[in-house]
Amino acid sequence: MRRLTTFLRERRGAAAIEFAFILPLVLLVYVASQDVALAFSFQRKLDNCAANLADLTAQLTSLSRSEVAKVLDVRYPILAPFDDKRLGARLSVVTLDAAGKSSIAWSIAPAGSILAARTKGSAMDLPKEMVESGETSFIFAETSYRYDYVLGGFGLTGSLDLAATSYARSRGRALPSCTDC
Repeated sequence: MRRLTTFLRERRGAAAIEFAFILPLVLLVYVASQDVALAFSFQRKLDNCAANLADLTAQLTSLSRSEVAKVLDVRYPILAPFDDKRLGARLSVVTLDAAGKSSIAWSIAPAGSILAARTKGSAMDLPKEMVESGETSFIFAETSYRYDYVLGGFGLTGSLDLAATSYARSRGRALPSCTDC
């Protein structure tokens, strides 16, 4: 009995045991915070990519499918060094009729994209501010990415579907038409 009470009163080595219990939790929090920071960073890159795609398209007056593909290639340097196999991009022109009903004039997505082109003539929901702006057409750029967690080593696996959209106006001229889209 005396040995048991002596053992329970002993405090040497307590810090080492506490450290051994706390270290895995601290490492998990550290890796998780890095993962969240990386996901936020990537979301900003997606937002920037969508805005650049819409802006570049707004500067053009006429496009062909191959020229749209060149515009869509802008996404690679913006999103570097991330894996572009899980990246999706789509450019569309949305028109509004007199009643404020929107429809797709043309849409294109690159081959292998995780986003498909929208159907020509299909309806699309626009934010209320866009419909009330008085504009009759908009460029609509969309980007998406399937982001995998880094925490797989801790048994936590999964992915986030990140997405960004951007609208642009034609800058005082007609929106670009796409001859073969």
